[in-house]
Amino acid sequence: MTESEPVVELLPCKTMYRVTLQQDGFELSSCVSSLDLVDEEVKYFRDKINEMCREAYLEGHDDI
Repeated sequence: MTESEPVVELLPCKTMYRVTLQQDGFELSSCVSSLDLVDEEVKYFRDKINEMCREAYLEGHDDI
């Protein structure tokens, strides 16, 4: 698993931030209202991507 740094950008409305994480061929993105929420969102993204990787690996393996 390759762990990468998230990209955080201020949106043109100047009140929201877009958080994007690309890892292991997957990309997740969402908007948060405060920089304080970025770490929580990144943790959620990492957990979700790990789950998606596991599901992709197990796809077609009915015996596991």
